[in-house]
Amino acid sequence: MRLLAPAAGLAKAGHRVKAARAPDAADLNDFDVFVFARPMASPALEEALAACRKAGKRVVVDLDDDFHQLPSDHPQYAAWGPGNPAALQALEAALAQTDVVTAASSTLADRYRPFAKRLVVVPSGWQSANALWDKPAPRRSTVNVGWIGGKPDLADLNSISADVTEAVRQAPDVLLVIGGEPAAFSAFDALPEQRRLFLPLPSFEDYPYLLAHFDVVLAPMRETRYNQAKSDLRLVEAGVRRIPWVASPMPAYAAWGVGGLWADKPGDWFEALKKLVNDGALRQTLGQAGRQQAEARESVRLAETWQAILYD
Repeated sequence: MRLLAPAAGLAKAGHRVKAARAPDAADLNDFDVFVFARPMASPALEEALAACRKAGKRVVVDLDDDFHQLPSDHPQYAAWGPGNPAALQALEAALAQTDVVTAASSTLADRYRPFAKRLVVVPSGWQSANALWDKPAPRRSTVNVGWIGGKPDLADLNSISADVTEAVRQAPDVLLVIGGEPAAFSAFDALPEQRRLFLPLPSFEDYPYLLAHFDVVLAPMRETRYNQAKSDLRLVEAGVRRIPWVASPMPAYAAWGVGGLWADKPGDWFEALKKLVNDGALRQTLGQAGRQQAEARESVRLAETWQAILYD
């Protein structure tokens, strides 16, 4: 999914682009450059990368996660993480074969630089061609505090659940919105049913409109080695939708730095939420600042960065 935005930008710039889970035999004749995401995910991808190298094609591997640091409770720990040393060895072998490795954050790049001939930081972005990024939010009388994530993010959310619960309790016009992971909704069973709402994860195309149900985005990350290498994507997405955020000051988030408030320890989340819930003008100002910065991550702008990497 991370590669779809630059692919759209490159196509708009006049390049022939194909987005696929894996290349097929005909692609070796039709394309000059191949970008692989998670090449250790299957033997077929490993074989495809080797075939591209043998055919003399330019090969890029894009990294969006530190697979060597996946925590033991991560759903992919036994597939692509330390629970499967063979997969990590396959990843290292793939990186050694590539012309360029791209990474979603500076910390992630530093971690994988020893395995690559050349490594470039390329941030994540979005596509303005999807009109849902700018579709007006549903009309509502509540201030919606929202979180979206999956099973790997539950421990991060649980670390702030007490602060969030108390902030919702003290503000009768606040609705807690949980997106994506049902177990996250259960973490707030102490709140009355009418004070919380669950929204299932939609298709990739509809995802921007899910965010439209939020007035404040929660982006907690505990201080772990795995989290330190994660990208700034959640804050970028909030910025595109002009939504202020409350976030942990992890490296990529801190580097983004625009559009919200920081929360570093217990109690900070409650105070930051209280401030944003009670100040609509501040929410608007922060949200607009986030959108202004997010414009630099639109697919056409990203394509300029990718073009220099793919054709250098």
